Amino acid sequence: MSKPTTIHDLRTLPSSEQVQKTLIIIDSIKSDTTLITDQELLLKLIPMKIASKNIKCKMQTITGSPFTKITTDDYWKITLSMKNRRNNVKK
Repeated sequence: MSKPTTIHDLRTLPSSEQVQKTLIIIDSIKSDTTLITDQELLLKLIPMKIASKNIKCKMQTITGSPFTKITTDDYWKITLSMKNRRNNVKK
């Protein structure tokens, strides 16, 4: 049975705090973790930071309301999870 996903909504934090918290989360990840951010910077930072770790990443754009056409509500949902080591063994 898999561990539950931990969700961190970073949107209320300033950009610099979002970066700091993201780096701490990446260094201590033990189970599936979802980050919600409004900072495009994290979309570029995360792949560089997880490249040497056993972590996979899925990024999804969540857009503002289609009824109001307000795009300021756009944000990203970034799911980090540990790669399955058994599937990564080369034969």
